[in-house]
Amino acid sequence: MWPFIHRESSPVASPEDVGALDCDFHLFTDNTTSLKVNFSREMWAQVTDLAHRKDCSMNSVVLALLFEELYGMRAYLGLLDYAEQLKRQERSLAAQVEGERIRFSRDRASSIDVRHMGPADTPRSVSMPDRMSVDLRRLALKNGVEASTYLRELLFKVLNGSVKHQSWKTERAVIAGTGDQTERS
Repeated sequence: MWPFIHRESSPVASPEDVGALDCDFHLFTDNTTSLKVNFSREMWAQVTDLAHRKDCSMNSVVLALLFEELYGMRAYLGLLDYAEQLKRQERSLAAQVEGERIRFSRDRASSIDVRHMGPADTPRSVSMPDRMSVDLRRLALKNGVEASTYLRELLFKVLNGSVKHQSWKTERAVIAGTGDQTERS
């Protein structure tokens, strides 16, 4: 996976040694739920860049990043295997492309949020599987924020890394007067 290491030996563990994934991948096959999210232009440009590099839709990039953040890389790789398995079974069916719907919804953001993440001035509607929506909303509720705000925070972390994310969270906690520097996501 790391591009600067040349494979000199075989992997240490086989998939059987690691254990089975506890994930029902069929729950993620249909994007039946939508969430209105206002991204910053910079964040949306990063998503657009990844979509261009991977030759996929922006919604696909958001869902892939969100899935990996919610369930982990092993589960994401398992989901990719499952999707490939479905594609092999459905080779005769034509691929369907769904256009993105745009809706406007404004998140409340502090000056700290705007400085680190940029203004939430790029409204989008992200279609996702019901299971992912339920888990996202549960985590958002646990963290005391709206699901759209939580998704924005998760994407900021995944796109920009933990160092920038922690810097933003620390500055936000200091300004809020809590001094609590723990990470919500």
